[in-house]
Amino acid sequence: MRSPSHLSDRSTASPSRTPPRRSIVDEVADQIAFEIVAGVFPPGDRLPAVRALAGDHRINASTVQVVLARLRQAGLIEAVPRVGMVVRDVARYGGIETWHYFFRFSQRLPDKATRIFADFLTTRLVLLFEVVRLIAADCRRYDPGPVRRAVEQFELLAGESPPQPLRLAQAELRAARAMILPLDHPVILAVFNSIVDILMQVPAVVGAMYADPAFNLSVWHRLLDKWERGTLNASDIAQAEAAFRQFNAACLERFRGLLQSDALRRERASSSDRA
Repeated sequence: MRSPSHLSDRSTASPSRTPPRRSIVDEVADQIAFEIVAGVFPPGDRLPAVRALAGDHRINASTVQVVLARLRQAGLIEAVPRVGMVVRDVARYGGIETWHYFFRFSQRLPDKATRIFADFLTTRLVLLFEVVRLIAADCRRYDPGPVRRAVEQFELLAGESPPQPLRLAQAELRAARAMILPLDHPVILAVFNSIVDILMQVPAVVGAMYADPAFNLSVWHRLLDKWERGTLNASDIAQAEAAFRQFNAACLERFRGLLQSDALRRERASSSDRA
């Protein structure tokens, strides 16, 4: 059986609660997923046969089938007639669930995780500012009240000491959803929800995005003030979008730093164990 170091990062569990007990299916699926993500099994490679996987992981063939079904559902592998289970080209065909797996191994694949995080941040920005533009096209049609109340709750949490990044993240997400929902664009909301669900599972992401909520609050307040007065225009949106791009760049730097700090802690712990 492979070393436990191949299992998914425990730090990806939500910091607000103890992670649930993991089953053998969870463990083996994560081991194989990591090998796919890390390139041990590159696109087009055939996975070992069911019997071989059962022997490698000391599980029965029925459990292997459940593991393979989970990996297929995640878009990591596909069944090819008369060949077997083949690794998919996830860069070309992967969906949100596929990239979810990639992001879970952020501590052991920091460069790849940082690139994915950058892409997620860009996509989040595009979605949110598409919503802002739709609102600006007819400010009087959409009620800013629910968003204002959600931002006020966010501001209350931002004043707590010490700050609670996960609670801040959840509060800001309520504000974003309150802004998106009245537009009746369910696909935008669905994609936004999928992205943030993945991001919120990685504590380094939450820490990077909510180390200093003052910026987030300043952007929300500027947009809301203009929205409430019915004067939100293209210039206001361009300024806010430029500020958000700078914020995203700062988030990426903090994320790299958090991953590096975590890697150093792991290395020291490993050295201590060997001593």
